[in-house]
Amino acid sequence: MGVRAMSWLWRPRRPRILMVGRYGRCRAPMAELILRHKLAEAGTPRLLQVQSAATHLLPARPALDPRAARVLARQGVIDGPVKPRQLRPRDLEDQDWLLAMDRKTLEHLRGLGAFTGLDSRVRLITDYPLRYRWEEVPDPYFSNEEGFVRVYGMLERSVEAFLMDFLVCPRWGDDAVREPRRRYGRLRL
Repeated sequence: MGVRAMSWLWRPRRPRILMVGRYGRCRAPMAELILRHKLAEAGTPRLLQVQSAATHLLPARPALDPRAARVLARQGVIDGPVKPRQLRPRDLEDQDWLLAMDRKTLEHLRGLGAFTGLDSRVRLITDYPLRYRWEEVPDPYFSNEEGFVRVYGMLERSVEAFLMDFLVCPRWGDDAVREPRRRYGRLRL
């Protein structure tokens, strides 16, 4: 085999982020698309591997609530491929960050037995913004489109704060690195 054929052996693994919601139709897919959009805007669409999952996936439902899709389209977020999937036990080990949308989802993740309360890989997505400290992202499913706009704003600020935290202090599994990442220093949000 030539060097080109084996080049995949030397590529570093991209950090994996899993947005976790309860039913996988509103908040988690919105957060996934917002994060992908922010990375694409910054010119680094392949910096992170982003997915979303649901703790209780409802079968035979579309991937994204139509109201969420309309709000994202109005904000200029590209509606990329979002395929809802069930949270798998393997996700708990494979993902570098699991970002829960609300406390029930966070408790569900921690209740699976793999995490303690101190594990920094499992957090609420609203833990990141310093200026805006929300308890959790409310589920907009039973509200009107205005509720989706409010959730979009919360998720956008939370995703931006997560990215800033990642750039300053990336935590990849067990080894926490506490120095700025020069490689991604020019990323603008």
